[in-house]
Amino acid sequence: MKPVYIIFMPLIFLLFYPLSYVFPFEGPLQVKNQYPVFIHADQPYLEEAAMRNSMSYSLSHSSTYTVQESGEWIVHLDMEITELNFRYKRIIKDQFEFGLDIPVLILGGGFMDGFLENYHDAFGFPDYGRSNRPHNDFLYEVRKNGELIIQGRSGVGIGDIRITAKKPLAASEGFNLSIA
Repeated sequence: MKPVYIIFMPLIFLLFYPLSYVFPFEGPLQVKNQYPVFIHADQPYLEEAAMRNSMSYSLSHSSTYTVQESGEWIVHLDMEITELNFRYKRIIKDQFEFGLDIPVLILGGGFMDGFLENYHDAFGFPDYGRSNRPHNDFLYEVRKNGELIIQGRSGVGIGDIRITAKKPLAASEGFNLSIA
């Protein structure tokens, strides 16, 4: 069965290739840790120093499977997280930039377990025990010394809203310095 997946993976890529459009990279690269235990932490947001008016949306999806036990800790995570983030930035009186980020988070059992199992089988990757769990089932539980520390629930909700302000300190052609 492996050769079928090896043939279809590139074909699926080629199907979506014409739909992609390339935008110039203006950096820095935005990377966000969507690991459930850390998603609530106020993660740093890197951005360019120049001020600008903008409005954007971003969509991220991740699948997490971690079932680990140590002497003190038990971590059971099997879920998918989708984040739709709305970002608005506005320059006010050419003095500073006001920013607002509103993330909508969807935590659930997801839909990718079957695909990921087939992907791992096709390339011979280990599944780390994923096949021992029901497909697309939500699990979020962290224990320390047997005591429940985190018991997550599936659902939809607003994440941590971020309000930002940026003030330029110096600007010249090709160089910007600001404090946020």
